[in-house]
Amino acid sequence: MVVRIRWESGAAHRSPTMRNFAMAVAALLTPAALLGFTITIWSLGAGQHWTAAFFISSGPFAHWQTWLVASLALFVLAVILNRFAASREHYSG
Repeated sequence: MVVRIRWESGAAHRSPTMRNFAMAVAALLTPAALLGFTITIWSLGAGQHWTAAFFISSGPFAHWQTWLVASLALFVLAVILNRFAASREHYSG
């Protein structure tokens, strides 16, 4: 015996408009995450005196760890939105 459980609440929120909006936001978040990774490398290099001075000298954004966490969060959010936009109902009934 096979029992299938269907969640109806999720399917109602996946309209084509929401999918398009999710793809648009994900398309903007991906370059922002790449920029964050670039700033992470710059901050890390400035701390090791490999590059020029970092443009933020004090505060929480002066540390490479903050930029790494922020860019990872943006990247993960972009992946989640892309998966949401690509999801479809695979079965009917």
